[in-house]
Amino acid sequence: MKSVALYLGFSRFLYLMYQQFHWQVSGENFYSNHLLFERLYNEIAKNSDEIAEKIVGLFGKDAINISEQLSA
Repeated sequence: MKSVALYLGFSRFLYLMYQQFHWQVSGENFYSNHLLFERLYNEIAKNSDEIAEKIVGLFGKDAINISEQLSA
């Protein structure tokens, strides 16, 4: 079970990382990079939701325990 929680936790981490980059991007290519990171965090948010729903369907709601996601 820990590996599925790890996978979900990593997906959620990517969401936060892309969103942070979206907020902090600057410089010559600001606008294109700003849009890129917005597209990435929106896509990974959708993917994270799908991953979590599949995990719950296969292993039950205890498999998405937040403490296991954070412990990785």
